[in-house]
Amino acid sequence: MRAFESAARAYELLADGAAIAVMDGVVIETVRGGAGRMTFSSADKLDVGCRVSFLCDGRGVFCGRVFSSSDIGGAYEYEAYDSTRYLEGRDAYSLVNVTADAVVRAAASMFGLECGAICDTGYVIGSVADEASARAVIENALEMTADAGFGRYLLYDDFGRLSLVPLSEAKADLTVSAGMSLRFEMTKEIGGDHFNYATVVRYVDDVRRIYTAEDADDIEKYGRLSYLRRLRTSEYGQLAADAELSSHLGDAVTVKCTLPFSNGSLRGGAPVDVDTGGGKILTASCVRCRTTYSVGEVTTELTLSTV
Repeated sequence: MRAFESAARAYELLADGAAIAVMDGVVIETVRGGAGRMTFSSADKLDVGCRVSFLCDGRGVFCGRVFSSSDIGGAYEYEAYDSTRYLEGRDAYSLVNVTADAVVRAAASMFGLECGAICDTGYVIGSVADEASARAVIENALEMTADAGFGRYLLYDDFGRLSLVPLSEAKADLTVSAGMSLRFEMTKEIGGDHFNYATVVRYVDDVRRIYTAEDADDIEKYGRLSYLRRLRTSEYGQLAADAELSSHLGDAVTVKCTLPFSNGSLRGGAPVDVDTGGGKILTASCVRCRTTYSVGEVTTELTLSTV
């Protein structure tokens, strides 16, 4: 039997459209700012480059290509990546008066990727000229869009289609808590990504223009934690300083937990509400989501962070 069941749910792994046997279950992992990955083992021999997809109760969970294959004494171990893996490819970009969503579409066209829901990001960037990975170019365009006050967005693979949605629409549809977890570990700290005094600078004709923003209460509580960067060409000085400050305040909270189920809205980069106890709910970013589908159980390991 090529399909397998767990916790009253049916799973199916397809290779070039044909069902294949799974030996030890399937592991799917997504990370913030990186490609989605699926690992599995099978007695069936697959070619590198083979298209694979994983379905849960007929719903698409993962779609990608096999990037590596290992022969382990007659059994085969495979590692597959989704379409965002191709965004690691480097090329030369020269775009004028484009929005970040247009940059995503340009990269998708360049690498032959199918697009899904690509929202209009609104902010027009004067020029994009770079020789870098597609991911770096896109992330830079999205960062400029956010710094200009047009919101933040999540780029991800939606079952084989490159998609870009506002973070508010990508939010997971559950609140993670210790009560629902097999393991729940929470750490609070101030450190590498907590700043309460932000400075951004721009050089015009060898003259340095400085814009600052500060939080006096936070400085009183923790001491002055400073941040400095140079403005991009299309950014507004004080607006950028204020945005940097607001995005780096607050205690850094990291949650590591294991859930006894899977949830399709949990993915790397997505916002997730966390119940930290005492009725306090905070919103964190999913740094890593690793779901294991095996006979008898399903578990999801999460790393969530407010920075």
